[in-house]
Amino acid sequence: MTGGLCVKAVRWPGAGLAFVWALTCLAFGGGALAEPVSLHGLQLITLADDDPGFADPGFDDSGWDQIPVPSSLRAAGVERRGDVFWYRIHFRMPEGWPSDSPAIRLGILDRADQTFLNGTLIGQTGQIGPRLSDWHVYPLMQPRLYPFAPSLLRPGADNVLAIRAAREPYIDDGGLLTGPVALVDLAEALPGYLAERQRFAAANFTLFGLELVLMIGVGVAAAIWWRVRAVRLFLLVYLPYFLATLERRDVLDAVGLVHPGLQFAANVIGALCVPPLLAFVAEIVGHRIGHFGRAVQVGLVGALISVPQTGVPVLDWWAIESALIWHLVFLVALLLMVTWSLRAWLAGNPMAFALLLGLFCFFVTMVGDILLPVSYFEGQFGLRLAEIGLVVLFMSFAAVAAQSVMAIGQVLLRAQADVLTAQTDERARLARDMHDGLGQWLTAIKLKLQTVAAGAKQAPPKNSDLSELVGDVSTAIDDMRRISHDLSPALLENQGLAAAMQSQADRVAQGSGLVIDIVRDSPILLPAERATHVYRIFQEALNNAIAHGRSSRITATLMQTGTHLTMKVQDNGTGISGPDAPDKTDGLGLKSMHNRARVLGGTLELSGNRTGTLLVLRIPSAAP
Repeated sequence: MTGGLCVKAVRWPGAGLAFVWALTCLAFGGGALAEPVSLHGLQLITLADDDPGFADPGFDDSGWDQIPVPSSLRAAGVERRGDVFWYRIHFRMPEGWPSDSPAIRLGILDRADQTFLNGTLIGQTGQIGPRLSDWHVYPLMQPRLYPFAPSLLRPGADNVLAIRAAREPYIDDGGLLTGPVALVDLAEALPGYLAERQRFAAANFTLFGLELVLMIGVGVAAAIWWRVRAVRLFLLVYLPYFLATLERRDVLDAVGLVHPGLQFAANVIGALCVPPLLAFVAEIVGHRIGHFGRAVQVGLVGALISVPQTGVPVLDWWAIESALIWHLVFLVALLLMVTWSLRAWLAGNPMAFALLLGLFCFFVTMVGDILLPVSYFEGQFGLRLAEIGLVVLFMSFAAVAAQSVMAIGQVLLRAQADVLTAQTDERARLARDMHDGLGQWLTAIKLKLQTVAAGAKQAPPKNSDLSELVGDVSTAIDDMRRISHDLSPALLENQGLAAAMQSQADRVAQGSGLVIDIVRDSPILLPAERATHVYRIFQEALNNAIAHGRSSRITATLMQTGTHLTMKVQDNGTGISGPDAPDKTDGLGLKSMHNRARVLGGTLELSGNRTGTLLVLRIPSAAP
């Protein structure tokens, strides 16, 4: 009868019966307590192959390497490339060793293992997949205690403890990290084992509590502020990490979801949080990801895809090296995020400091995992420092997302106030136009009509007087149409944005002599309120090009995808870097354009040189 006692349930028939049998022995005092038989010292190990025959007690292991036990592979100078490796530990039972409930104590073994005694499987934690694949299901770092039937021991003969273990290649240290590694009596070993297990569980539960609270907060924030891009991106970052956490913290195991495929999928999903993390940092610091950043994102996803042991040399090479490549690309992604955040912080972005703080904490803890012996922290609490660093990273980034929501709210309030101010100024201008233009013409017409009416009593009115009145009425009508068009272009309501822009371009071209082209690649469909804001931005862009740019040609391009509209206005004038630049960049017109873009939930970018200015407006097609 075989079985095991570990944090994860053992995956073979008879495990529960063995544990009940061991506890029954304890309850009824089955046998005297026996002193532990230490298995410390130089023991045999191989990373060269993975063969089930290694568990056979008669296997010839004379060519194997030796390693101190307990000791991490890194501390012992063992090759770091392999993921699956074997220990073989030979021992003899002391004469008269009294125990009716023997067990093997393995201390802390990182990470998955299968443990055999004299060829019989006595315990297993995690799942070991194909060699050189990283298709393994890694358990929590935890102590191992595997009870077994006394009949498996061979008194007076050589006993062989064979341990098949797996780790993440290149990254994990791995091995029998800390002791005790010994043949023990279950009653003697159980109190210490349970105390150590409780300490590890408390640390793990505390960290999972923080991760769960953060997930709840992210979910609530996403439900309330889903339209804020930074919140959506952070949800894409944290959700895959949390799904992986459910496996890493043994939550899937606790609810009975112990299928290896599901657990492996959870491990892979966790790595998918990094590509949107790049997009999140770029969004916060206002940096475009660019082609290199996109290539890094693609590399992070592509390095997760591998199929081991296909017999195709290229695919087998990729299955071996993809883990290393992923971590190298991950380091590049970290450097990109640090560079962007540092530049933003030096430029005065207040949110960049929190990004740098989170990235710095994660980097320090990751380096600590590499440099510090495992007994300093991992062997005491069952957690890696980088796990804590990741939680700090996500908490700082969550604070940045919340700060971004508040900042967007403040910006929108200011933008709405500025738009209202601009509307008030526009009404005042229209009132002046009506008073000084249309009002003056109507007053003049009235006076002339009074003069004609007074003279008509003596003689018929002259044709020249009537023609002059008709001309004045026509001019008044033109002024009224211009004012009406400025208030609400009829074409904008009846025929859409592109037609209204074309009409405005034709009117401006007639009066200024400019060549103005309107280019669109598809029908433009926008709600009337949003189209009005875009039209006003276009109007202001034309006014700036005429008043400041000294342009002779202006080209406006409209492009609409399924979710976004982009408007580009390019002129060939002196550009915003010309001699009038300070006045132009601080002017009311530019502020109005930026505020309208913010109200629409989009962005407006201006760039230029002495050969012209480019305005780029990007907005969601629907209200954000």
